[in-house]
Amino acid sequence: MKLVFLYGPPAAGKLTVALALARLTGYKVLYNHLLSDLAQAVFAEGTPPFAELVRKLRFQILELALQEDLSLIATFVYAAPKDDAQVQEIKAFVEARGGQCVFVQLRCKPETLLERVEDESRRQFKKLKNVQVLERLLQEYELFLPVPFADSLQIDTDELDPTQAAQAIVAYLEGAP
Repeated sequence: MKLVFLYGPPAAGKLTVALALARLTGYKVLYNHLLSDLAQAVFAEGTPPFAELVRKLRFQILELALQEDLSLIATFVYAAPKDDAQVQEIKAFVEARGGQCVFVQLRCKPETLLERVEDESRRQFKKLKNVQVLERLLQEYELFLPVPFADSLQIDTDELDPTQAAQAIVAYLEGAP
């Protein structure tokens, strides 16, 4: 089982690239809002019960995918160093059960994020759609650093369209042990 851990700031193109990658690989997509939306149906976002349910859902899905040898593409907004423990826990969980984590960071200019955040395509998935909120997040959190404890393929989504990005990831996967 491979877990392609696709991370980057909001509006970097994670879900769009994940869907393009899924078409090329057959991997299933576990996008972050799928878990958040389910938890938010019961608990207020940002509360301890919300966070715990998202965590439990993620690990239950990973456990079952590992049992079935089903490769996944997971999307994640990574904020350094705040999310380090959580991402390390995911990596350790997968690798301890014989799986492989492949980290891919999507990046683009902050101006591009601010342009994309209001795109209509984001509405159907209940994603962040507010420029002011994104600006605040970009100031409050470090969203452009790679995870420090694993090698990451870095892709600039200003330079590559989603299909090209997915093709670059496939090439990277083929070279991964």
